[in-house]
Amino acid sequence: MFVRLNRDRAAHGLPALQYDAKLADIGRSHSTDMRDHSFFDHVSPTLGNLENRVDRAGYRNLVARENLAEGPDVNQAEDGLLASPHHFENIMATDITHVGIGLVKGGVRDPRNLTITQVFAHPTKDESPDAVRAIVEVAIRKSRQERSLPAASVNARLSGYAQEYLSPTLDNADDPDVKSIGIAISKRLAKEPLPGVKGISVGGQVMVDSSQFQAPSALLRAETRQYGLAVGQAHPPGKRPVLKILVVAGL
Repeated sequence: MFVRLNRDRAAHGLPALQYDAKLADIGRSHSTDMRDHSFFDHVSPTLGNLENRVDRAGYRNLVARENLAEGPDVNQAEDGLLASPHHFENIMATDITHVGIGLVKGGVRDPRNLTITQVFAHPTKDESPDAVRAIVEVAIRKSRQERSLPAASVNARLSGYAQEYLSPTLDNADDPDVKSIGIAISKRLAKEPLPGVKGISVGGQVMVDSSQFQAPSALLRAETRQYGLAVGQAHPPGKRPVLKILVVAGL
């Protein structure tokens, strides 16, 4: 079916997808679940939806799509998917690069059939916090240059505050509580002023890939001349790893 699927994409001028064994495992698990528990749906009564299954596998991705099929053979199953607009859209998507196919013997409707789950994704690279920090600093510098703003330097003390308040949140995938963090840092700066800093603005982001970083608006202001930055990788139980970024802009 993988060969057939890429042939179908090629017929529409699209690049071939790479086969991904991890995605195949995710798909095979869902196909088995559907067959063994007699349901045919993207949402499992016990294991949840595709996002839940991807999270449970610890698979980091920007995009994930899923097709389900049942048929006597892979060609008839693929024919049926291509005839369905939504399934056709998934097969021909341009935002995916990898696919895994989970195929098991025995159908939900007919035990002589095959139950098939196609899982499509655009996986992300595994980035270290240090590598992400360097990428983010470049992104901030470019964003300010594009707006003809003077360079803003990284301040070690503000970065220390950012790391201190980010670290306790690395066991979950929630957004940092920037309001409470901002209040706490402001109180500390009131006791120990930082030269050139009259106030601060705190921004936090959670993402799976550094390409998703967007510079907080406070970093794109002329009066912002220094900032602190902290990057960490969160490993929440039962979910895929994510990157967490905390930025403290000195105003």
